[in-house]
Amino acid sequence: NKDKPRRVSTKPVAPKVVEEEVLLSEAELEGNVYITLKETATIWLLDLPAKCVGADAAEAHEVEAANARYKQVLHDREGSEMFVCNGAQTLDPLHKNKEV
Repeated sequence: NKDKPRRVSTKPVAPKVVEEEVLLSEAELEGNVYITLKETATIWLLDLPAKCVGADAAEAHEVEAANARYKQVLHDREGSEMFVCNGAQTLDPLHKNKEV
């Protein structure tokens, strides 16, 4: 059975606590070890949907109407008396304690 490759399980195995050191014999150290690598499923950490729609897509008319409404909101906002083009600082600065 030396010529047969060993099978390695791809199932996750709970870690085992080894309390004693395992010593391998010279024959075991010299023997071949066969490892089969397999591709796993892809894991997406970040999924951003596309923001572009083709002109021939089914929802193209809806997107064009939404873009037109947004352009109108931007245009109306600049003509408004309440519009002020200033940056906003939302972080309150930390106060330092003074020793007297």
